[in-house]
Amino acid sequence: GELGCGEEDCEDVELSPDGQNAVWAKQKQLWIAPVSGATPAHQLTDVRFTSGNSFGAAMAVSLDGAPLRSSRRILVQYGTRSRPTGWQEQPTRIAVSGRSPVAGMEIKSYGGAPWQVVRARLEVVVNNPGLTSATVLDMNGMAVKTIALRRSATQIAFSFPDSAMYVVLR
Repeated sequence: GELGCGEEDCEDVELSPDGQNAVWAKQKQLWIAPVSGATPAHQLTDVRFTSGNSFGAAMAVSLDGAPLRSSRRILVQYGTRSRPTGWQEQPTRIAVSGRSPVAGMEIKSYGGAPWQVVRARLEVVVNNPGLTSATVLDMNGMAVKTIALRRSATQIAFSFPDSAMYVVLR
């Protein structure tokens, strides 16, 4: 449906047919993996994400304004569960005004440094055979290394680095 942001470039945001949160726009495609990990793979219009993590959020965004299928620069981002050391939570019921209590989590301890970040286990396929390189970025957006792409006549694929959060495809 219409986002109502009032900008010329505003695009529609919709849920995918299977109910997963997804941005079904030509220039951005987002998938948030289910917490249960019961659906490890999800095909969006031009990107397929297959996660080996129990939870994660993956996104592919065109950096040159072109649709992902023809973009010459795409940012792929993947985040997994991150919690401070010692984080503790437990299931609880939460009172909601005028309604029955709902299931939720109570935080028992916020923990502290250092943060524990679950290593990424993600396979990515992009329907764009014109892409020829993949560069891993650090948390400051600086190039760290290149990784191999697997190619076919219609798409490229790669294994997301287990300790990264960003990859730029060119």
